[in-house]
Amino acid sequence: MIGPLRENVGVTIDTNRVGPFLESKIDSVRAALVARMDWWSARLQQIVVNDKLQGQLLKHRTGKLGDSVRALPTEVSGDFIHGGAVAGGGPVDYARPLEYGSQAHDIVPVNARALRFVIDGKVIFAQRVHHPGTRAFAYMRGTLDENASAYVSDMQEAANEGAGS
Repeated sequence: MIGPLRENVGVTIDTNRVGPFLESKIDSVRAALVARMDWWSARLQQIVVNDKLQGQLLKHRTGKLGDSVRALPTEVSGDFIHGGAVAGGGPVDYARPLEYGSQAHDIVPVNARALRFVIDGKVIFAQRVHHPGTRAFAYMRGTLDENASAYVSDMQEAANEGAGS
């Protein structure tokens, strides 16, 4: 007769007692989530640099794109905890087109009368070059997507650990 007994068990929650208990855990939960976000930001950076940019997705050439990938410091803003990894900036202006792709476009000289580049050891000058566009490689977004379920369960675990302390 376990069924009927189970159906008749009631639960009463005294919100005057639970509220202060939960409030006492906010700081420890937040600290656990911030620490775990720091870890995940560094982990995402590591996966992008060591896997995606070493031949799995893009060929390693100069290393500038990999050098530009950096973990963001975790920030708390109200009820939100922000973190992650970014790429690009400075001389790595091609990070965004490699991530999101680009449309076909013309390249024209800005600070000179002609473009200069080398193909097969031969120096070429041109007034305009047509770039066919780039497909999206999603080396950053793809890394996050591939690790999303592990990230979510790990953050839930961190919240539980913080609440238990």
